[in-house]
Amino acid sequence: MRLSALFALALLVAMRAHGAASDVDGARIKASASEAANWLTTGRTYFEERFSPLTQVSDKNVGQLGLAWYHDFGSTIGLEATPLVADGVMYTSGVWNILLPPLPPLNPPAQTASKEVIERGAGLYRATCRLCHGLDAVSGGMTPDLRYMSVETHKDFRDTVLYGKRAKEGMAPFADMYTAQDVDAIHAYVIDRTQAAARAGAKQ
Repeated sequence: MRLSALFALALLVAMRAHGAASDVDGARIKASASEAANWLTTGRTYFEERFSPLTQVSDKNVGQLGLAWYHDFGSTIGLEATPLVADGVMYTSGVWNILLPPLPPLNPPAQTASKEVIERGAGLYRATCRLCHGLDAVSGGMTPDLRYMSVETHKDFRDTVLYGKRAKEGMAPFADMYTAQDVDAIHAYVIDRTQAAARAGAKQ
C-alpha cells in the first residue's frame, strides 16, 4: 500500500507540474474503484485488485488488437512503472524514474484534400518522412509525433518542410526533392492520420 501511495503522489506532482486539470488526492484514491475509466494507482483500486471493469476489450476480440502508439524510452533498464490514467491522460515514468510529460491533446485541422491527394501524400510520406517520424505517422518518441502538431506548426508546415524554417531544430529542408504540391499532399496525409487517432480516442 505504501508503494501505491508513493506512486499516486508522483502522479499528483506530475499533474501539477504539467498543468493537468485533474485533481487527484487521497480521498479520490480511496474511492478509485468507482472510476472505471481511470487507473489512479498502481493496482487501479485502493486494494490493488489490478482488474479493469471495462468491457470494450474481451477474450472474444483481444486477438483483433493492434499497435496504435508506442514510445521509445531509449533503454529497457529499470522499466517497471505501471502507467496511470486520470481523466483521459496517461502518466508513466521512464528509465531511472524519469517522468514523461503528457502529450498535448489531438486537435487536427479540417481536412480539405481529396482522397486521391491523401493517398498520394501517404506514398510520399512513406518514401522519406517515415524514417524519422515513424510508420503511419506514429513516432517512436525520438522525433516529434506529427499527429500532435500545434496550430502554428500546421500553418508553417510547407515552410518547414520545403525551406527549413526549423532547420536549427534538426528538420532539414526538402525543396530539392519535393514541390509545394507534394508537401501539401504529405500534410493532408498527416491530418488524416491525426483525425483517425482523434476518432479512435473518442471511442474509448
